[in-house]
Amino acid sequence: MGAPTYHVTHDDKLKVETLASFGVPGEKIANYIGISRTTLYKYYGDVLAKARINRVMEVASCLFHNATSNMNVASQIYYLKTQGKDLGWTESSAETIELEDKNVGKIEINVVKPGEVKK
Repeated sequence: MGAPTYHVTHDDKLKVETLASFGVPGEKIANYIGISRTTLYKYYGDVLAKARINRVMEVASCLFHNATSNMNVASQIYYLKTQGKDLGWTESSAETIELEDKNVGKIEINVVKPGEVKK
């Protein structure tokens, strides 16, 4: 006698999508829902594949909004460091970098090269 037949529910689908979007591994999601890992991938494979991508897109959109509309300097720096390398945006080799933020004022960053950290 085999395992009972599983029936997909809207509630389970939402749980799978939410847990997968937060990076919870498939095995843990299957245990939480009360099904095998094989059953999880059989019925929710498409949901698992899309959930994480959708969450990353959502966070990327917020980051871009913070960098452009909210003029958040930290978001701008992160965005350019990760997305602008091929366009020439790289970290400066200067000893001091000065930035200005409307909320914080002038920010001075001292660049320390590897091996120059004093203990």
